[in-house]
Amino acid sequence: MCSRNQLSTQRSDLQARLFYLSAELRRAACWGIAGGLFLAPVAWYVFAHVQQRGIVDQICGVAILLLGSVWLSQYLLPRMRVDKQGIRRRLLWMWDLWTWDEFASGTVRGGFYANQFVSVDRPWWRRKLTLGFLESQDEMAIGDLIRRIWVPPNAEPIPERLTIRLKWPDRRCLHLSQNGLETEKRQERQSYEWKDVTSLTIWRAEPGRHDFRELELVLPDQKVKLVRREADGGGEWNNWINYSSEQVGTAMCQFLDVDCIRDFALKGQAKNLEELEARYTRKMVAQEEALTCMKWCCRIMWGLVAIMPLLFPWPNWLSMGLMTALLGISGQWLYRDTKRTAEELQRAFEVERMTHSRPSPH
Repeated sequence: MCSRNQLSTQRSDLQARLFYLSAELRRAACWGIAGGLFLAPVAWYVFAHVQQRGIVDQICGVAILLLGSVWLSQYLLPRMRVDKQGIRRRLLWMWDLWTWDEFASGTVRGGFYANQFVSVDRPWWRRKLTLGFLESQDEMAIGDLIRRIWVPPNAEPIPERLTIRLKWPDRRCLHLSQNGLETEKRQERQSYEWKDVTSLTIWRAEPGRHDFRELELVLPDQKVKLVRREADGGGEWNNWINYSSEQVGTAMCQFLDVDCIRDFALKGQAKNLEELEARYTRKMVAQEEALTCMKWCCRIMWGLVAIMPLLFPWPNWLSMGLMTALLGISGQWLYRDTKRTAEELQRAFEVERMTHSRPSPH
């Protein structure tokens, strides 16, 4: 952490710089804009000739698509600006300033994602600063700059005994203390000593965090999994109640033997080969699920194209079939792009694995 004099010197020497969305997301915005402009005349044709709607419906349908294209155009503009005052992020066509003093005040905490910061003192609509939408090198550069002065809030106190209640459908209760843990379900209790725990696997958003995204506790005859997810509207959802992830994770790490703890981070430099392999396995499972979903979406689209003559009279079935075919082609393109990403991920993993496997020079 920098002293105040060093911090003032760094601020005065800091040159203003603009940062854009990652190239992948900017391409997605361009595709969205082009799609809105293309679908506007298609929507007019469908409302006017296929569904024979009135002029008001035609105008509303076309206006929604055109306004959507205008709204997406903001993502082609610079998204962040870093200067001696702080970090500005774009909100629509305005700038929202996060000052350097705000990061040093002890009121800004880490968010749900890596390189995400949350200030509870701000209004809900400008409470989060997320760097993950930028290019990876820009994300890391700004994140490192913030961490030079960032003072996280004080750690939450850890009670001597914690009672964690899992939500439906699990409904188990966990009682944790220095002496051991108990699981309770439908008035049936099982007691364990901490030495009985087979393993504890923790997934954090990034290294150095005290909170977690997932925690799996393996006992001799059962498993307990605590999960945090991002909820609709930007909030968070936990499958348990009573304590924060920071309190639960810190307590378990204090009670358990270090040898049975597997502490992994989703982003950042992997500590060892075990963490690297665990990350790769996790990512590949997500890629396989996405590929399966896209494959079935493409099959459904092409199936709809085949039955369009049964659903609409000529020539309306031709226009609807062409629109559905375009969606099918887009789905196939996304499928191939996702498959290519999975192959690139595998190649990158092999390179990193060789790097970790290579003995370090003495």
